[in-house]
Amino acid sequence: MAEPVMGLTFEHVWAALQENARQQRELQQETARKFQEAAEATNRKFQEVAEETARKFQETTEETNRKFREVAEQQKKTDEQIKATAEEV
Repeated sequence: MAEPVMGLTFEHVWAALQENARQQRELQQETARKFQEAAEATNRKFQEVAEETARKFQETTEETNRKFREVAEQQKKTDEQIKATAEEV
């Protein structure tokens, strides 16, 4: 075995390298976990926004259709009144 240099032995250096590798693996795993959590949160938010947008679009479509029906009904009444007035004259 080689002589220790300034108190360092091969075993100390090897242990330090192994610890460093372990810490790197843990850091990579934690980073991957956080990235996955962020991706899932983003997907949930996109889903919520898509559902809310679809709901609002449906409400707007229904309201627009209701107003068109009201206008058509009012037009029909107006046409009937004009016809009745024309027949009276």
